[in-house]
Amino acid sequence: FNAAPEMTIDTTKTYVATIERDKGMILMELDPALAPITVNNFVTLANLGFYDNMPVAHVEPETYMVLGSPGGNPASDVGYTLPLEAGTEPSSIITGTVSMYPVAGDTGEFLASGSQFFIAFSVVPESATPLNIFGEVTEGMDIAQQMAIGDIIKSITITEK
Repeated sequence: FNAAPEMTIDTTKTYVATIERDKGMILMELDPALAPITVNNFVTLANLGFYDNMPVAHVEPETYMVLGSPGGNPASDVGYTLPLEAGTEPSSIITGTVSMYPVAGDTGEFLASGSQFFIAFSVVPESATPLNIFGEVTEGMDIAQQMAIGDIIKSITITEK
């Protein structure tokens, strides 16, 4: 991929992403009113099967987990970045917050990863805030907190609410 997908979601709806793994499921409610470009991108990648059978990229116990890196590192991504979306406030990173992982742009500015996303296990200090908050874990936080680097995500499926 070399660019974010065209807008195809209905921004007036709520989307639920179900992350399936051997040891249970994690449900994330996605909020297109907060970050429409990011939710559209995530929904499109999930529907294309991009995240299926992908390993967990990084875990900071009791702090956060990063998923969405085919090679398991920040340099391994979908192939594009996302613009920053203004609707996200740094102080809103709490347990269960889902946001895109920050990556450095060509001129050193931070952009949002095109595929790597972050699930917060606790409140994140403002100075370490990931970008483009687009949802929250509504079920399975205990499952998420037990995951380790290399654990496999079987699939991510999207449903409309």
